[in-house]
Parts: sequence; C-alpha cells; structure tokens
Amino acid sequence: MTAEFKMVRAAVALRLGIEEDEIFSECAFADDLGATSLDIFAVLADLEAKTGLDLRTELAGGIYTVGDAVNCVVSARKSEGKRR
Repeated sequence: MTAEFKMVRAAVALRLGIEEDEIFSECAFADDLGATSLDIFAVLADLEAKTGLDLRTELAGGIYTVGDAVNCVVSARKSEGKRR
C-alpha cells in the first residue's frame, strides 16, 4: 500500500463518510462508493490543499476509480519533481 493510496483513501473516507477499510484502489467512485462528480472534484481539491500539488481538478471528469485518483497524485508528484 503506497503513501499516495493511503492519502487518497483517507481523503475519500473523510469526504464521503465511508470507513477506510471499505475503500480499495479498484472501487469506482460512482458505482461502488456512491460519489457524484462534485464529490470527486471535492476530494481532489482536498488533496490539493493538503499536498500543495496541482492535481488538475479540471480533469476530474476522467477519474472513475480510487486508483485513478491515486495515479493523479503520483503523476502530479512526478511533474512537481521535474519542475524543481
């Protein structure tokens, strides 16, 4: 379990009021967790605030699973590292 997954899982659990042990990388936000597109946007905004990363929240419509959100965080960290 990566640090990025743990961070995303915690943000999802807090935002959606779900227990962390019910959240897996393959969980679909809408179908499995009952999240709306606004919930996904809010999770990304929460993660941006926590990490200072630019998660490109305008692309939230392309995030369907928790794993997609994790990949978004990983990609943002890699991009941030390249800019330094």
